[in-house]
Amino acid sequence: MQAGKQLLELLENIKSTIGDIPESIEKAFLNTPRHQFADKFLKKNEDGTIEEIELSEKNITEYLSYLYEDRSIPLIMDKEEHLISSISQPSLVLSMLIKLDIEAGQKILEIGTASGWNAAMMSKLVGAQGHVYSIDIISELVTRAKSKFKTQGIDNITVLEGDGAIKHYNETFDKIMFTVGAYDIPRIIQKQLKQNGQLLMVLKNKGLWDSLLLLTKKENYLESTHHSLCAFVPLKGQYDMSELDPLQLESLSIWDSLKDQLTFEQPFWWGITWNKKPTDKRKAASKIVGISSFLGITEPQFELFKDSNDEIFFGLVDDENKSLAVWKNDRLMGYGNHTAINKLKTNFELYLALGMPDIKCFTLRVYSIEEEISLNKNEWLIKRRDAQFVWSLNK
Repeated sequence: MQAGKQLLELLENIKSTIGDIPESIEKAFLNTPRHQFADKFLKKNEDGTIEEIELSEKNITEYLSYLYEDRSIPLIMDKEEHLISSISQPSLVLSMLIKLDIEAGQKILEIGTASGWNAAMMSKLVGAQGHVYSIDIISELVTRAKSKFKTQGIDNITVLEGDGAIKHYNETFDKIMFTVGAYDIPRIIQKQLKQNGQLLMVLKNKGLWDSLLLLTKKENYLESTHHSLCAFVPLKGQYDMSELDPLQLESLSIWDSLKDQLTFEQPFWWGITWNKKPTDKRKAASKIVGISSFLGITEPQFELFKDSNDEIFFGLVDDENKSLAVWKNDRLMGYGNHTAINKLKTNFELYLALGMPDIKCFTLRVYSIEEEISLNKNEWLIKRRDAQFVWSLNK
């Protein structure tokens, strides 16, 4: 009874944040209580320690309020205490389901099962004639999800263990949803989406936040119809790409020859350095999320760096011209020669001249890596392993 009250209160709170919710999604949400998918979760105590909670009839009352807040819930961390799986924030989950617009009878692929909560809601949206395939690389989560679905009598979900970015399913899907962030769109994912099918994914860029994208499959490319900022745990497996890892200056092949060649330095009030604490990241984001996101999707030489204290800052690396630009705290610095600094300044000037656009001002076309691409004015090409991303500034 108490869980039902908490669930209704959470739904009303979400409506006040995101607006009206389609009746089918609202019904799926109310018929899929979140606490039934939080058999085990992690909770941070006031002293900073992390405790694993195993939910039971004895302690459920104690944790219901926590489980029905509009917040993500950590499920699993690695040995370095990096979060690798969570139950996402309910308002974000419902927003993603609204964008994906699932219809009865469709086949859905979900990359990242996690708790199984999202797959369970999607199973209700596709109905008895539809089917949800959900895959996770973490064995424990797969086992737990299967058990939950069996207990709850959900029989139109197939849960698979493995790397969702390389798995071949011998069929195509009406909709594909990533519930983890990916730096690339794997080739097999593009192939397994039906023509005019939709891919809802979280694309990781070298900025402060990820991009939530809704893409529709055309003849030889994917085209975006929605962009917004978000933050998700990264994809694991063969597409856990190191390009997202902040670099240390000392690791650069050109650093030894450039470190004593400081050729440019000036005060720079658009810079900031932050540690990996969420509060520090939010502080940084309030100042430079726009410019860092812009550079992350338009400048191939843009990089994140970290120093020996694990503090994060930004720069441009031009190996060919043996030039480096760094902006850290309130300083802008150039090493080797002015090539990287001039390019960075040009990017800053372009960002201002274009009206300081954020991610919502762009559309995206995604092509396979083999396609020949020609760019128009105010278009930028970023190449990754399997896909080419053409970002276009809306007119």
